[in-house]
Amino acid sequence: TPEPHAARRGQGIVLAGDGRKMSKSIGNVINPTDIIASHGADILRLYILFMAPFDETTPWSQERLNGSSRFVYRVWNWAQDMLASSFVLPDSVGYENDLGAFTLAVDRASHKTIKKIHDDLHDMRFNTAVSTLMEYVNFLSGAGNRRRLLQENALLLKGRTIRTLVLLLAPMTPHLAEELWHELGEDGSVHVAAWPKYDPSLIKDDFLTIVVQVAGRVRANLVMPASATDEELSAAALADPKVAKFLVGHTIAKTIVVPRKLVNFVVK
Repeated sequence: TPEPHAARRGQGIVLAGDGRKMSKSIGNVINPTDIIASHGADILRLYILFMAPFDETTPWSQERLNGSSRFVYRVWNWAQDMLASSFVLPDSVGYENDLGAFTLAVDRASHKTIKKIHDDLHDMRFNTAVSTLMEYVNFLSGAGNRRRLLQENALLLKGRTIRTLVLLLAPMTPHLAEELWHELGEDGSVHVAAWPKYDPSLIKDDFLTIVVQVAGRVRANLVMPASATDEELSAAALADPKVAKFLVGHTIAKTIVVPRKLVNFVVK
């Protein structure tokens, strides 16, 4: 190519709280030094990545900056809980001897997150990379999942899950990730560690949520095996009581199946 680059990506503009473009002459700029002093560099960095798509214009929001702060503290507190002891003893809530299904669910969530963030960073979709990371942390810190990860028989699962999270945090909150990396007992810097790889077999869903429509309107959601054929999806949709009542008195003129996503009955 005669050009020095294969493509050009222009960044968007950050507007001031008054909706105008930030300008020193107007006096509506945000001084990053002030934000670093009050919130920390990691929180400022995370918010800038999360605030909007890279190439879109967006207003500065103190509320969303505070939201990024809450997320960072949530990650820190969760990690400290996980690292506080090697395991916790069984309690009255119930000790699960077999964590097979839970282990698979956590590993699947980890590998899906790795792939999504890897793809988003490659395509400069920084805001969705951060939102994916937030969803992952929400999953891990849910009350039931947190308790299971603290069980004695989940020690190996907990270890690899924390390590994955810290590696994924590194591009977004580098100082937090570096601190947690050393708390894990790892040598060197997290920023020269190998980026995690995902297992293709673990990112495939065994079950899918299929939307069922009648005349274009959503009437039900079905949980179906990912391997279900079009005929099986149609049959399951017809058998669902919530769908059947909207077919009474109508003739199905056409059945439209979008594999792995949707069944729509066109009626007359």
